[in-house]
Amino acid sequence: MRYRLLALDVDGTLVGRSNRVSPRTREVLRAAQAGGVDLVLATGRAGDGAAAVVEDLRLAEPVGLALCNGAVLADSTEHAPFGHAMLDVATARDVVRAARAAGATPFVYQDPLRGQTIAADLPRRPLPSFVDLDVHDVWYGDVLEWLHEPPLVVVVAGPEAALLPWAERWRAEYVDRATVAGAPYHADDLWILTFVHPSADKGAAVAAFATRRGVPLSDVMAVGDADNDVAMLAEVGWGVAMGDASPAALAVADAVTGTVDDDGLAAAVERWVLNP
Repeated sequence: MRYRLLALDVDGTLVGRSNRVSPRTREVLRAAQAGGVDLVLATGRAGDGAAAVVEDLRLAEPVGLALCNGAVLADSTEHAPFGHAMLDVATARDVVRAARAAGATPFVYQDPLRGQTIAADLPRRPLPSFVDLDVHDVWYGDVLEWLHEPPLVVVVAGPEAALLPWAERWRAEYVDRATVAGAPYHADDLWILTFVHPSADKGAAVAAFATRRGVPLSDVMAVGDADNDVAMLAEVGWGVAMGDASPAALAVADAVTGTVDDDGLAAAVERWVLNP
């Protein structure tokens, strides 16, 4: 097959609001894997949120996991990452303060793969569903009282209209201290910005997996829909944007497919992988 590794975003690409993989997508990815194509899920989710999708895929072979927008690299059958980059604690504390100033809610993820400890800048439940996906141990309250060790990621959540004006400002302000990536989370009607180590992004993560698998980047196809997928789509041999992708993702993509509700991912894999 022309493309030997598939790097796939999860939310808005592999799954929609239902958080389930469609039967067509599941069968297409199983066919690709059976044909010798390696799969990597490149997602803003942490370990357990991604594990639920892997289980729903029901694949015969393990997949690669680039979690927290590339801050953690792991294989789905392993219980420890083979690579991770922690955010500087001083930067993380600055991000928490900046999020509060913007009227947004910060969440801090501490552990790199399973059994995450998450600090929520909230007095009590309910948590947004994107946090519930990954939850094991939650600390509620002022996260600055809790945040004294380097965390894996700081997630800042709020309404899109409120956060978008801050996004570019923070990318410039933290350019040497963190990778700042944004994406919508439709299930909660929220916009999410993640702050991870400056060496981490989905593009670097996919490149690391390609090297690990012995696959040149020219033989990698990636599919995504949001700003946090831009580095990945630009890095690989063939970048495909979903039909409702962000303007930034569309700008760097080599091709465009349908939306997640139209099984756009399945159509892209059928067209460019299974039947090139």
